[in-house]
Amino acid sequence: MATWISKFQEVVLRHLPTPEDGDVVANEKNFLGKKRVIFYGVGKPIPAKMIDDIFREVFPLIEGAKMISPRVLSLEYLVDQDRGWKTHCACMNMGS
Repeated sequence: MATWISKFQEVVLRHLPTPEDGDVVANEKNFLGKKRVIFYGVGKPIPAKMIDDIFREVFPLIEGAKMISPRVLSLEYLVDQDRGWKTHCACMNMGS
């Protein structure tokens, strides 16, 4: 049985086969024991047909809250977020 992540990757590759076509990210969070998955376009909005396929193919595989955000993230934002996470991990590892 496919996981929501593998199904999401299939949908992304089907609709956005090259980096020039754009990208979509999924942000999975657990807050107070409740899972939430939010999908964002990167650089440009998620194409309408792709949104339909995410609703139809991916959402049924996700337990918990799920939504497609109208917010479009910049690649720079994601790079900064990753850099901040790596800095946080490095600081935590120095203390152990």
